[in-house]
Amino acid sequence: MVRSSINHSRFIPGLVMHPYLDAERDWILIHQNNANLAVCSVYMAADTGGGDHIVWNENLYSMIQSEMTVLQGEGYSCVLAGDFNGHIGDDEGGVEGNLQDVNHNGRLVRDFIFPNGLSIVIADRERCEGVFTRVGANSVSLLDLVLEDKLIVQSLVVDEECKLLGGSNHAPLIFTINIGKEQSEPPVVMCQTQQNSMKASSNTNLNL
Repeated sequence: MVRSSINHSRFIPGLVMHPYLDAERDWILIHQNNANLAVCSVYMAADTGGGDHIVWNENLYSMIQSEMTVLQGEGYSCVLAGDFNGHIGDDEGGVEGNLQDVNHNGRLVRDFIFPNGLSIVIADRERCEGVFTRVGANSVSLLDLVLEDKLIVQSLVVDEECKLLGGSNHAPLIFTINIGKEQSEPPVVMCQTQQNSMKASSNTNLNL
């Protein structure tokens, strides 16, 4: 759901590369002021040990890459947010302060990010607060990410205590985006990624 005050549409590809994955990502196009922004909510399959997730996620990344290329060719800046279900490490290709391990899903994320000119927003510690998006009784992990192809996201907060959105063991990601209009309060997007949904709240921003 998107607020009626936001000029928007849903991007529906003419030809879906992998129809069985159609529900695993969703694009909303924002046409507001001078901004053309494509926001994609993403859910990658978890590594449950059986190996079924490997081809599933590889095909989903290929499909998103193809769709992103089309949108960028039409002048859209792209933001991807969701549960990528990968351990991406703490080196220069990951996030400072994160755990060190990189699993197969994490390598898929990293292999997707850099060839497509994307950056991990949470890796920019000047813009971000918090690191771990899944906090359990005996473990923490960073699974949920916001990716951008340009400097679009103004700030990002990981709500590790789930004060704003409950009902999930994943922390909401609250990030502000610039949609090209000066306003007293910047747009705020709240992404609770385990449920593969995003919500936003501000006077001129989208509710997804």
